[in-house]
Order: sequence, then C-alpha cells, then structure tokens
Amino acid sequence: MKKTLLLSLALTFSVIIHAQEFLRPFNGISHKKSSFITYNDGTEIEAPIKRVRYKKGLIKSFSIKDENGDKKEVSFADIQYAYLPQNNFDKFFKMSDFWSDPNQWSKGPFDTQRIKDGYAFFEKVSVKLKKRKAEKTTLLLQLLNPVGTPRIKVFDNPVAGESGGFGMGGLKITKSVDRSFYIQKDGSTVFRLKKGDFKKEFKNLFGDCPELMDKYKKPKWKQFEEMVFFYNEKCGN
Repeated sequence: MKKTLLLSLALTFSVIIHAQEFLRPFNGISHKKSSFITYNDGTEIEAPIKRVRYKKGLIKSFSIKDENGDKKEVSFADIQYAYLPQNNFDKFFKMSDFWSDPNQWSKGPFDTQRIKDGYAFFEKVSVKLKKRKAEKTTLLLQLLNPVGTPRIKVFDNPVAGESGGFGMGGLKITKSVDRSFYIQKDGSTVFRLKKGDFKKEFKNLFGDCPELMDKYKKPKWKQFEEMVFFYNEKCGN
C-alpha cells in the first residue's frame, strides 16, 4: 500500500514537468520485449535482449536470441543505432516526458511511436576524449532529445553524477540535473560538456542563434535543457 502511494505521488509530481526537457536516462532494460537493432549496413533485427554487458557504465555488447532461438552475441561496434525497451518500473517514471507536450514528437527521423511506447534510442557516435588531443573513441549512447531533426544532440553520460532533485521513501521524484552530458552539434565529433565548463562553451554552442543569445543573457546550467530545445526550434534550420 505504501509503495503504491509513493508511486502515485511520484507520477503526480512527475507530470508537472516543463515540455522542454530531456528524456530521463535509461536505467533498466526489459528482457521480455523485443529490441530493434539496426546494423551498420542498415539491416534491422527484432529480438529480445537476454543480457547486456557493460564496461564503465557503457554498453559493450548484447546477448540476443535470433529467429531460430539460438543465442547470439552482438557487439556495439556492429550497431548503427538501436531502440531498447525499458522495463516497466523504469518506464513508469518516463511516461510524463511525453504527456507534457505530445506534439513535439510528431516530426523528425526517429520512430516516435517506439519512443512513446517506452523505448530508448541509442546511437553509435564518435567521441573526443580530451580537449587538447585528437584521441577519439566510439560509444553507444542514449539520445536524450530525439525531437525533430536536432542540430544539437544531447546524449546521456551514465557516469556523470547528478545534483538536486526531490526524493521520497528512497524514490527519486523530481528530476536531478546531470553534471555532464555528451554533446554533438551539426554532426561533428561528440564531446563531453561538464557543468563547470558550461559558461565557457556557451557561445560555441549557441552563439550563432541571436534569438537565444538575447533571451539568455545570464545563462545558467539549470537552463541548459530549455536552451537546447529553444536553439533547435528557433535556429535549427
């Protein structure tokens, strides 16, 4: 009874969310529902994922069962992108992200119906590891703003840490602010944006959008999500 009440309260609080915010990071995968995995050659397979292997919080490979029921290991290096189903408890706290403004999911290259059904979109991207070095790596990351055709894409950093938020009975009810994200602008190499570097990188990200620069004269990290949505909407063409 107590758990049910907490869940109800959590949902009540979570629906009072501004439309312009990122999807909440993926925390749990359903092993019963099918995942949709697209290989580098464009071939898509539909199969339940039986096991996910991680390294430092990042997906490295999947174990799936193919159409013959045989177990198969799929490396993230072979994947272009994937729609992965969230488990029911994880999905519960993300439903309001779509209720807040359903119209914003009606356009763009993403399968919005899958996202509305509780799937998280993961994309393989090239990431620059250090600012002053050309060293890069490839990661499979969750896209947090699969809306329209975004010039600025924001990916989850699963080891970013977070601050703020409101909890009750061990459950996080209101959303915390991540301390860092992975960012891609106009298809360039992805880089990690930390909270401490935000003001320094502000003009590099948004300086070509006069409307945004005029609106946010004193930018704050807690406004980053709405800035990204504003930029993609006003200066995304």
